[in-house]
Amino acid sequence: MLLRFLYLTSLALSLSYAPLSMAEALLTSIQLFAGKSQTLGTQLWQTDNTPEQTKVFSYLSKTPNADSNFYPLGSVGNYGIFAAFTPEAGQELWRTDGSAAGTQLLKDLAPGQASGLAKMRELYTQTSINLKDRLLFWGQTADQLTLYSTDGSSENTQALAQFPRSSDQSLNIASPVFYGLSNTAFFWVNDGIHGLELWKTDGSAAGTQLVVDASKEANDYNSLLAYVLEPLNNQSKLFFIAADQRSNSPEEKIDYSLWQVDGNNSERLTRFPKQTALSFTTVAANENKVIWVKTNDTDQQPELWQFDLKTKQASLILHLPAAEQGARSINASKAVFFKGKLYVWFSVLGEQTLEELCVTDFTAKGTERLVSLPNPNNEYQAPPLLFSFAKRLYFMQSDGIRPSALWLTDSTVAGTKNILSMKDGQYAGGAGDSWPARPTPYVLRADKLIFPTFSPKDRNRSQLWSLTPEQPEKPLLLGEFDDPQLLPPAPNDQGSLVYFLSGKQRWHTDGTVAGTKALGNDPIRAYWEPTPWPSGGLSETLPLASKQTGWILAETDLQAGKEPWLLSSEISQSKVLKDINTTPASADLRQVQPLGSTWYFVLNSRLWATELDPNTTRELTALPKEEHISFNAQSLIKFKDTLYFLTETAEKINSLWQLKDGQLQRLRTFPTGYSWLFPSNQGVYAAYFPPETTGAWTLDLWQAETKKFLPVLKEAEDKRRLATLLETEQGLLYVLEPKLTLNGARTAYSLNLQTKEGTSLVLNDSFEPVPNVLNNTLFATANTTYLLTQKENDPLNYQLSRIDWATKQVMEVDTPALPQQSSLLAASKGLFILSQAPQASLWWLADEDKAAHLIKTFAAKEYIDLVKVVDEKLYFQLMRLTQDDPSRELWITDSTSAGMQKLADDIEMLRD
Repeated sequence: MLLRFLYLTSLALSLSYAPLSMAEALLTSIQLFAGKSQTLGTQLWQTDNTPEQTKVFSYLSKTPNADSNFYPLGSVGNYGIFAAFTPEAGQELWRTDGSAAGTQLLKDLAPGQASGLAKMRELYTQTSINLKDRLLFWGQTADQLTLYSTDGSSENTQALAQFPRSSDQSLNIASPVFYGLSNTAFFWVNDGIHGLELWKTDGSAAGTQLVVDASKEANDYNSLLAYVLEPLNNQSKLFFIAADQRSNSPEEKIDYSLWQVDGNNSERLTRFPKQTALSFTTVAANENKVIWVKTNDTDQQPELWQFDLKTKQASLILHLPAAEQGARSINASKAVFFKGKLYVWFSVLGEQTLEELCVTDFTAKGTERLVSLPNPNNEYQAPPLLFSFAKRLYFMQSDGIRPSALWLTDSTVAGTKNILSMKDGQYAGGAGDSWPARPTPYVLRADKLIFPTFSPKDRNRSQLWSLTPEQPEKPLLLGEFDDPQLLPPAPNDQGSLVYFLSGKQRWHTDGTVAGTKALGNDPIRAYWEPTPWPSGGLSETLPLASKQTGWILAETDLQAGKEPWLLSSEISQSKVLKDINTTPASADLRQVQPLGSTWYFVLNSRLWATELDPNTTRELTALPKEEHISFNAQSLIKFKDTLYFLTETAEKINSLWQLKDGQLQRLRTFPTGYSWLFPSNQGVYAAYFPPETTGAWTLDLWQAETKKFLPVLKEAEDKRRLATLLETEQGLLYVLEPKLTLNGARTAYSLNLQTKEGTSLVLNDSFEPVPNVLNNTLFATANTTYLLTQKENDPLNYQLSRIDWATKQVMEVDTPALPQQSSLLAASKGLFILSQAPQASLWWLADEDKAAHLIKTFAAKEYIDLVKVVDEKLYFQLMRLTQDDPSRELWITDSTSAGMQKLADDIEMLRD
């Protein structure tokens, strides 16, 4: 191994180094820690390393309460039906009649704390449907997907059918979408026997049946490859295209068929022999035709096809020519029949995505492109939306958050024109496509179309527009608003007003400027703050079928947390419908550290303390209110009986503080930039990094005994930055980041040693680190120092080495295979090693041993995460990836398999 001098400026002259082990030791049998539970959120927990005493120590957030994870399912009779979470029942089925007393658990579908409904649901998906005065919806557990029906009463909430469900096999993971036809609902599901097929239900158990086994599967078929096309509805039949025989090979030519089904019968209309997989996309159907797009095998261009339902013949309408630049394909926008013609969107993918609107009269000559428009947002690429209004056909473009343009077409190129355009030049990406997520970003009421756009004046605001049959080409600007949320018409509301929220106010409009009026501040928006990310479309609204116009939607209350609110046409009646989940909310908690008999922790970025009595919990108010504990890496370090930590002001100024004997003292304030702390047996190392190009980084040591800062290292002329360091008995080990040289070459990471005499040596002049260099590179036990790197010329695997202090050599260690995501933690006498190949295994490497010995090999699909070592015991998390949203089990072990024990089923110990 190369050993040479490093010409990095070294300033320390008389430092007294001592061995430093990173393993923790406790003075008490009870340990406090920040823990995160699926049911209780993040709280302050305690453990004495027994399951009985591993429990919440204190709920630190008194208000608000935890969220109930509300999402609407639909309405039936006079009830609104929704999903909500409580720790006692899990995510379950609730109902409301619009009163607090009438808001109650409808049925615990999975008795006990388990959840019977999905904890999350994609916005605006059709996974529930009204059928014959009942509401159909999906329930799910880890191994079962269940179709339910309810009339709003507990006794008549019934399971209609069960299907297998498995995260491990990707079997029925998402709730199926319903497709309604007359008094029948259709859906795609895998029953574990026939594969993924179309099923139907009339709302009864006996009427829930397989429609047709359209696609045969071999015994060795990989169900992960199964896909289906959305069925087309012409109001009397459904149509779909499916493979006759599914294949594991995407290159294999297979037969496809076009099917027609209704509530009673199924019929194969035609077969397409020897077709390429994934080449079909269903487009539209009416009483005369079924339309689809097929990718041509030769030139990969789309072909537009039709099937005549009267002649039972399929024919090619047009083979679209190649695009001038990029690849053309059908896009996700829904095609529309209008006045005897079909309008369909294609996308041309290139540096700038183009959206092409084509119209066809079902002949090649009568098929033409009406317009080609750049997508307003190349990142999100929200598809345009076609809709008819006032006997005309319109379409909206969206830039990923709100509509940005409104167009009108009469099926001719000349008659396809832009009637409104809003360009937001400051769009920065981000918070989640609120408007395109909605099926329609507008509200149609009494022959008036109300819709939002960006405001050209301020990206935090929106404009609201009205379109009327009297002025079909002249949208009327109703005003400028703050993140308007349009409320959909309630079922029994026959009025002409559209209600919406804007900023802290409730408004209504009749589609005119004079009729657009503020009704006053709405309590649901009492704590609304301006934001560049509109959230008005990210909350699903449940209209209530009651005598009075009403809506239910989730919003945050300072006391109740995020819970369902009841809104009515009278804003004075806006209120939290019910505080469903009354448990304390998650705490913003981190960095739990003991000093003697007192435990210190960071809560809401402030420093707090407690003894082993929750009643002693208090904030350290001596810390100035304008300063908060820094979120920098390495911002809090314990040394013997002293705690060192970094604070940060709004101006990003860091200060180093000392807490000893209950007293706070500011030791240093750093200029603008950022700082790291590293432990030392003499006190604490403080690394300061100024903003780029404004100065050199420095490393100083605060010596607790002398109460002075000693300069240790500073940036040299090559500008290489400090990556991490570790104090050892032989000197200070530190890693420098690579740097581009003037000729464009890249230096490597290097491992360096500053000796007690102040000389800097290079122990390893070229290596590639593992991810998170700061914490995953150098490890110390009481007697040995280790280095973890990527293997040379093999970035997918790691290499562990020991440092031989006698020879100053870095020596490779015999370990199990260490592929990516393997990890280590140091105890005082050795290392715990987690290997991830071919499945997770835990090993112990004692300092005196030449090879590691196996503690345990875990089952397939068990994910292990090492957390920390305390009193020679390892805490780690175990997740079973065969479950959806699996909880993290907390385990503890010594260096033997016999010492392994589970402490809790649902608690993630957060790293300090």
